Amino acid sequence: MSEFVITIHVNDEKELYSEFDPSGMSFSNEFAEYLKDYIEDRKIGEKVCYEVFSYNQIDMERLRKAYLLHLDKLHRRNQRDIKRNRL
Repeated sequence: MSEFVITIHVNDEKELYSEFDPSGMSFSNEFAEYLKDYIEDRKIGEKVCYEVFSYNQIDMERLRKAYLLHLDKLHRRNQRDIKRNRL
């Protein structure tokens, strides 16, 4: 299985997340767009690896969970769009 590497450079972890989400698990719009550009280039079945560079410690488990939630949100949005277009 091949790897798909997403390189992330931040000064602080809070740059990754939306300040408007009380759960702290939604990505900032800027980071979400960055991921979207990468995700579109990813081949199906590729393992995703994060290469994170930061001045401060990053909670990688939080990043992983937020990424999975982000993908789920994109999937649900696409499913809604597909249903709308079929009607």
